[in-house]
Amino acid sequence: MDVINKIPERYKTIALDDWKDWESISTIKEYQKDEVFINEGEMSKFCGFVLSGAFKNVTYTDNFDERIINFGFETDFLASCESYNNQCPSAFSIVAIEPSKVLVVENDALVTLCYKNQNVANFGFLLTQLLMQQHEEHLKILSLTNPIARYQYIMKNHPDLIQKVTLTDLAKYLYISREALSRARKQAFLFSK
Repeated sequence: MDVINKIPERYKTIALDDWKDWESISTIKEYQKDEVFINEGEMSKFCGFVLSGAFKNVTYTDNFDERIINFGFETDFLASCESYNNQCPSAFSIVAIEPSKVLVVENDALVTLCYKNQNVANFGFLLTQLLMQQHEEHLKILSLTNPIARYQYIMKNHPDLIQKVTLTDLAKYLYISREALSRARKQAFLFSK
């Protein structure tokens, strides 16, 4: 099945005709590993759906340590909504983890389409809500008091993430060192016996 057709199937809130309107203003763009989709500190001009590959939303500490805010995999939506909505620089970058393809749309073209098609506007609202929910879940994970609890949360709620990303990236997502993640994995394994 064509991945583009999986997008309306996954979200189920957009009719095929309305999805075709979205698709008509989109282009497919390829990204190499470490290539930037949205750059931290720049205005967000695009959004899109991952067709293949994977992305990470990253920001950097004052010591230039990378912190991962979110991941994007097949059919996931990539955007910096705050940047576009508030016309301010993006607070994070979205970077390809591996060679990837994205169905890209210019934000201005999408807004124009939303004014013409209420169903597309409603779909855009849903996507924004999903991004907010992902952000809130990440904050919930970070509020857990220790690396073992954070890793156990991922094991229980997102076991596929353990298979899809490197240990280094998972540690950066959990805001712990790779060594702390290794210890947490061992402890979680012992607790599961």
